[in-house]
Amino acid sequence: MAFEIGKPIMPKEHGLWVWVLLPVSVGAACGGGNFSKAVPLLFTVFFGFLALTPARIVYKNAKRTAEQEPNIAIWCAVYSAAAIASGAYAEFSQPQLVPALALMATGFYLAVRASLGGYQRSAWFEFGGLAALSAGSFPGAYAVSGKIAMGDVGVWALTLLFMLDRSIESRRLVRLGGFLPVLARREPLLMGRLKPVLASNLFISFLTLLFALALADKLHVPLELAVMFVPGFLLTLFYLFRAPTSPRQVGFSELFLAVGFGAGFSVIFIALT
Repeated sequence: MAFEIGKPIMPKEHGLWVWVLLPVSVGAACGGGNFSKAVPLLFTVFFGFLALTPARIVYKNAKRTAEQEPNIAIWCAVYSAAAIASGAYAEFSQPQLVPALALMATGFYLAVRASLGGYQRSAWFEFGGLAALSAGSFPGAYAVSGKIAMGDVGVWALTLLFMLDRSIESRRLVRLGGFLPVLARREPLLMGRLKPVLASNLFISFLTLLFALALADKLHVPLELAVMFVPGFLLTLFYLFRAPTSPRQVGFSELFLAVGFGAGFSVIFIALT
């Protein structure tokens, strides 16, 4: 794909924005300390994610001995420098974050390497990546409070459950059966294939809601946090009666749902603990 010279290179995986920033933000908000202490960490994650797309392109071109486009390499360097600077400041101000930042750097490297073979499109890489991203709630909590409490484990577990649930449902909706939802209203046959997927997604969403209640009780965090899984269930129920007409519609719906989850989850946790 050709990019205009001087134009910033932005991530292609727009839906990943929320998965990258949600765990760290929620972990910091629920960590019981000063949220501003997590800002350098958030900037590190933010610029690291920006650097991922140009880094993948540069890596692919280098491996295939293809000509490098100067603007891509420049933006890769700019984003990487910003991420390194933010990470260095986070390490200087909070040395206890060094192991977490080292793991983040390793994850960045693996994500770049995986792009060459197309592994990032596989289910195991996607769900394994979500599990790794969800662990960002721990350094977020540690940054603001200097410790990891049992409540932080509950925050991580429920955040991971939400991410996996929505990712699995979206993946099944968009990819299962070899069709695109954009065709659902045009081809009755495809709509017939979509209905069972939507029905099973609704069942998965209901089980997730029940599991969230059990998990909250087991990990001694407020049961009211499970309320934040209800909007996802209602969205899945809405899809059953009015199927989405494009993957883009699914993506934006999930984006707003996740932002609402993060905000509501944090408010409920802070209010009840």
